[in-house]
Amino acid sequence: MTVDHARLLEFLAGQPHGHNRPDGKVFFNPWYGDETAAKKKRQNLVEFLTARQAAPMLLVAEAPGYWGCAQTGVPLTDPRTLEGTTDGESEQTATYFYEALRDFSILDDVVMWNIFPFHPYEPGQPEKNRKLSDPEAKRHADLVRRFAPTSRQLVVAVGGKARTGLAHAGIRAHHIPHPIRRKTQFRDGLWELVQSLPNR
Repeated sequence: MTVDHARLLEFLAGQPHGHNRPDGKVFFNPWYGDETAAKKKRQNLVEFLTARQAAPMLLVAEAPGYWGCAQTGVPLTDPRTLEGTTDGESEQTATYFYEALRDFSILDDVVMWNIFPFHPYEPGQPEKNRKLSDPEAKRHADLVRRFAPTSRQLVVAVGGKARTGLAHAGIRAHHIPHPIRRKTQFRDGLWELVQSLPNR
């Protein structure tokens, strides 16, 4: 684990769940707490970031989904993908992302993150992903700088909320649509950017 990863994990692990917010914008922090599941998710995240320290591309999406990062602790990664099996829970967004990464042969060339690192959900409905607000998209956008060398990476905002957050943090980024909304345009945009990576 690098120093920056250690600081990132310390921050994430110290942020309580936002279950009782007066504005109703509740969220779940996958890495918070001393439970075995939270510790495993922190380990998963460190392993993921460490393995991709030199990745030339950073994909930043919106927020963890219930069946994806909220379960694994790894951005845009569901249990089925993480464990490499056909069993377990799957998430449509994670499926679309990993299909593209495999098809374009860039699995090891990409590190992924969410502009809002916690899972936003509707009050009383943790399985229902909630649309992120603009203030939430901006709130933790600077976390990207804690683990990603954005000065030497191709930074890509996936969806409008990620673009809003990165712009607020002063991080220059390309923009492609979210695959849930426009899968074909997501793949076409990503493929075009892949061509600009080193050794392509």
